[in-house]
Amino acid sequence: MDGSVKVDIETGRPVDEKKVFDKNQEQKRLEETARLADISRSEAGNILIDLIRLKLTAKIDEFINNDSECKAYNEMLKGIGSKEASGKRAVKSLLKKHFPISDHEIVV
Repeated sequence: MDGSVKVDIETGRPVDEKKVFDKNQEQKRLEETARLADISRSEAGNILIDLIRLKLTAKIDEFINNDSECKAYNEMLKGIGSKEASGKRAVKSLLKKHFPISDHEIVV
């Protein structure tokens, strides 16, 4: 590194490389979100998401039922009125986090 400072051509001010990096990362994240939205709305994407949803739900339920601590927490949730199965609830939460879709589009 030669010790020189990068300067924004338009403003003549020093470039904050972290802000440039963050802006590029945000752009990549938005592009990926758009790509996933397209995939999640295609027929093939829906088939893939359904398969993953079913497998993941079964795996989470298996984990909960085989881990005494998870099983106890799950029973506590049921005891205070939770009606939705924990595996389904977890997968619904994951789908919402990873795909830009609304609650009514998520069928678990």
